[in-house]
Amino acid sequence: MNFRRQIFSFISVIILLFTNCSINAYGLDIDAKKNSSLYIFCKECPNEYVEYARNNIEQYFGDIIFDSNEVSIGSPFTFSNDYADIFYFPVIDNGKIAMLLRVFKVDEELTAVGSKFLCDELMKYSELTTEENPLYLYMNGNDIIGEISSNKKILFEYPEEMKFANSEFVSYSSYNDCDKSDCCIVNVFDDKIATIEVGVSAHESVSNYISLNLMEYQTKEPWCAAYAASTIIRTIQADSTCLVRTIMNYYYSNPSGKSVSNKQIMDFAKKKYSLKVKHTMYSFGNQAIKEIDANRPVWYCMKSGNTLHTVVLRGYHASNGIFSIWNPWYKYYETFKMGGTYCPSTYTSSAYNFKYYSAIYNWTR
Repeated sequence: MNFRRQIFSFISVIILLFTNCSINAYGLDIDAKKNSSLYIFCKECPNEYVEYARNNIEQYFGDIIFDSNEVSIGSPFTFSNDYADIFYFPVIDNGKIAMLLRVFKVDEELTAVGSKFLCDELMKYSELTTEENPLYLYMNGNDIIGEISSNKKILFEYPEEMKFANSEFVSYSSYNDCDKSDCCIVNVFDDKIATIEVGVSAHESVSNYISLNLMEYQTKEPWCAAYAASTIIRTIQADSTCLVRTIMNYYYSNPSGKSVSNKQIMDFAKKKYSLKVKHTMYSFGNQAIKEIDANRPVWYCMKSGNTLHTVVLRGYHASNGIFSIWNPWYKYYETFKMGGTYCPSTYTSSAYNFKYYSAIYNWTR
């Protein structure tokens, strides 16, 4: 009888052990799936874009501080619009999208912009999507839309001045509406195209970054020049209370719909704060480095067609010619090649290709 009890106890222990192993394994599977799926309906990425991202993405990291010592590049995706030609490469850090590298072509040459813009918005869709029910990320006019199962949400609204609206705008409504050879559904956390060790190499002594005093961001008003100037004035501690309306109200009793020029910005800086600002339309790379090393951000104006847009130049990595900017549209810093082309976060690089136009520098008394 005792022998039978011993055998029964032994078998029970074995069964319990296997049961626990199964439960733990299942629990690990569930944990492993957390933040590991985000299916997006998009265009298939050409190999040349993948190679560009694999070979160049590290130089666009700027002064981002990662949680891990190793990050990976996930599967690239596009917006779900027709004519989408900007490919977004997610940098995965500790199970989260830490940065997006948007790669695009200008004059048949590949280039890119590194940014944290849309990372948090996309992570909110993690685990809500499946291969059968992916996220549709597209632009409708000036709005970036996220859509799952016909539930639409505006993720971001560009200022009305930009006029992204396209008379030929058509978004794919389903996988069946497109040419299968051109479309795909990707899980951005799958099929990692590269793994990168990060650390000191990303923040070498050849780089320098100014932390801007960011307090407000551009809404629908065409006030980018004033947003950039007021941010610089706060950052250099000329006036910690200077806001965009401080500048706009200096010139207009009702500034809605109006903008300010580079001459007005300089006039404001000189008369109100006695700043010895200078203006240039010449090549600016070397001078920009000197300004940043002196802890002076640069008012940096770019042009696309007849459209002007102003950002703040606030950092650089000299060994690769990558500069860091703050675009008043976004809450994050971005990186792009000095003298190169800047393209905002949208679906096509043909909408706006911004290139250097002029700069205001020497923000000092």
